[in-house]
Amino acid sequence: MKYEAISRPNNFGQAGETYRRFSDWERDELIANLADALADVDKRIQKQMIENVTEADRDYGKHLEEAIKRVQESVDDKEGHAVKEAEQEGMPSDPY
Repeated sequence: MKYEAISRPNNFGQAGETYRRFSDWERDELIANLADALADVDKRIQKQMIENVTEADRDYGKHLEEAIKRVQESVDDKEGHAVKEAEQEGMPSDPY
């Protein structure tokens, strides 16, 4: 059996249709899960994923990009707070 590419591929249509069929809470869960997974990966991968989901649905891409930024800011805030807390609670040590 020989397979041939169709002349007008629709690589993102099914993903967009599925996203639009989801209820609000399902979309929120999907975006949150993807953002958590993508917040820590290389920026090039994030960019490509955002482009892909935007191709499927503009709203999907916009929300994913915003959610990734929120997750990253939250992590940065927690790390900064932990460093400050450690500095406040830490005791100086004598060098040998």
